[in-house]
Amino acid sequence: MPIDLPASQAGDVLERAEETAHAFRLAMRRHAASVWIISRGCDDDANGMAITALTSFSMDPLSVLVCVNQAASMASALAEGTSFGLTLLGSRHEAMAVTFSRKPSGRPRFSDPAWRIEADGPPWLAGAPVNLVCTAERSMAFGSHKAIVGRVRSVRLGPDDASLVYRNGLYA
Repeated sequence: MPIDLPASQAGDVLERAEETAHAFRLAMRRHAASVWIISRGCDDDANGMAITALTSFSMDPLSVLVCVNQAASMASALAEGTSFGLTLLGSRHEAMAVTFSRKPSGRPRFSDPAWRIEADGPPWLAGAPVNLVCTAERSMAFGSHKAIVGRVRSVRLGPDDASLVYRNGLYA
């Protein structure tokens, strides 16, 4: 709820907003989330990044909701109609999550031989618990992020392993 203060207390409002933003960041760090790789492109054009902001969206049509920071190159690459992949990382894939969270970006991130990069779809990881192929149907920019609704075109289930989880800056 907004707080209206006299002009003499305007600094207090700014301080409270900064405190709230800091507390919110800490609160969201405490939220444990599965780690996914969002990917697109093929051959030398392949690109991907690690994300935790993903949820199922609808069963009819089958869809997911993905959020990506607008400063990331992936945000502009996910225009409506674009095909992209989502790979759920297993608990043994921590090093891969780190690779997809740091530079260099692009094709070098897919150096692990388990990545399959084919001409007819986005990259997918052999042995991952889940690989999805989606088409970006709708998107909305809000603040620092872009939300993308992806229509699920195919599902590849791998081993029923525990997924890699990110919480409070650590993988588990």
